[in-house]
Order: sequence, then structure tokens, then C-alpha cells
Amino acid sequence: MPAEVVEALSGILREALTNVRKHAGVRHAVVPAECRSGTLALSVLDHGSGFDPDAPTTGLGIARSIRESARAVGGSADVEAAPGEGTLVSVRIPLPSAE
Repeated sequence: MPAEVVEALSGILREALTNVRKHAGVRHAVVPAECRSGTLALSVLDHGSGFDPDAPTTGLGIARSIRESARAVGGSADVEAAPGEGTLVSVRIPLPSAE
């Protein structure tokens, strides 16, 4: 796996878990990852307090720290959240072929 992808995934995972620790009000998150058909998929799911993803933020937030990191390596990131419903961050990054 290219070093840029490893660095991006490391930063994305760190930011998502930091958000769980700081904001979700829970002590655990589920972090499944898989590589299928040349795409790496990583998710961070918590069953915490959630938030309104359309509300304005004051920090770097998900858009800059997670979405931009995924885009920088050709991937994408989605966030599903609602107040009281927890948060799911899903990242998909295409991997270069082994040819």
C-alpha cells in the first residue's frame, strides 16, 4: 500500500476516534476495514450522542480533516449522523493495482 494512503488512513482514523472520544459520550467505537475489488473501505461507528452534520462548525471538522484527507489520495468519505443516533464515518480509497 502506498505510503500516502497509509498516512491518510492513519490521520482519518485518528481524527474519527478523537471525535468519538471528545464528542460522542461513549468509550467504544467499531472500526471495520476491508479491501475488496481494489478498494479499501474503512468505517468508524459509534452509538453516541451524534450531531447535526448540516450545522455550522467552528473547527476544522469532518470536511477538512477527514473528507480532504480521503480526497487527497483519490478516495471519498461520507458521514451519517443525527442527534442522539450516533455517527458513522465511511471512507473508501481505491488502491493501485499490483501490476
